[in-house]
Amino acid sequence: MYSLEVWIHTARPKTLIASISPVIIGIALSYKHSQFSFTIALLTLIASLLIQIITNLFNDYYDFTKGSDTKNRKGPIRAIQSGIISPENLLKLTLSLLALSFLCSVPLFIKGGLPIFSLALLAAFLSFAYTAGPFPLAYIGLAELFAFFFFGPIATTAVVFLQTAHFSYTAFIAGVAPGLLCNVMLILNNLRDEAEDRRSNKKTLIVRFGSLFGKIEITLIYTISFLIPLILIFYTSKHFFSILASISLFPSIKMIQALFKANSPEDYQSLFPQGAILMVFYTFAFSLGWLI
Repeated sequence: MYSLEVWIHTARPKTLIASISPVIIGIALSYKHSQFSFTIALLTLIASLLIQIITNLFNDYYDFTKGSDTKNRKGPIRAIQSGIISPENLLKLTLSLLALSFLCSVPLFIKGGLPIFSLALLAAFLSFAYTAGPFPLAYIGLAELFAFFFFGPIATTAVVFLQTAHFSYTAFIAGVAPGLLCNVMLILNNLRDEAEDRRSNKKTLIVRFGSLFGKIEITLIYTISFLIPLILIFYTSKHFFSILASISLFPSIKMIQALFKANSPEDYQSLFPQGAILMVFYTFAFSLGWLI
């Protein structure tokens, strides 16, 4: 048996804002709807968290078995790589969480019908295909695309659909920011691991196009995310306090300056918490601003 602390560490709690953010934003968008359900909102949050944790665990398992995670890895210690958890036990836990996510999602399937069921199946498949199968997304440079859509527009739109039974263009636009912001952590991770990824033939976008490309990516992410609340204010002609979300991203200027000076794995790793904190700030500033 492993301690609870070991399992929590393996789930990568510092990254979980990626799955929390779009759900919180979707809840804020639909909160004032007459049919809003706290139970559905909570189950949606749990399902989203489980999908990210499952993706993280599959990632740990297959990165280890493919030889991408070695003793030379610069980032936080991974459970299998360090020998804390055996590959077999990690895989058992992953499959158990997959079953749990399905059980938690049954009320969502009943409420949302075939569209939500189809999205859940696709999300479960892609959580596996992220690092496994003949064309693993993380190994061919498509990880950012998966993260953007499933922790961005798809998630926010699905949350609002479950609460209102309608597709919302506003939710889709609002989901662009969390989808982009969660990629900051992924890109920083790939910048840190560039040398090791090259050796293991893991063709991330950083490996394909270089570190400058990643730095430009992050700069564009913060620029576009800054504009999303302004676009929504113009589009809806209300919710003016959503501009709080744009203001919350001002510290990204300093982070971007540090990013362009970074040139070592340790430099990139030190920026990781800032990316996560900025996403937290944005999520709650946007949600609060929308509800005021």
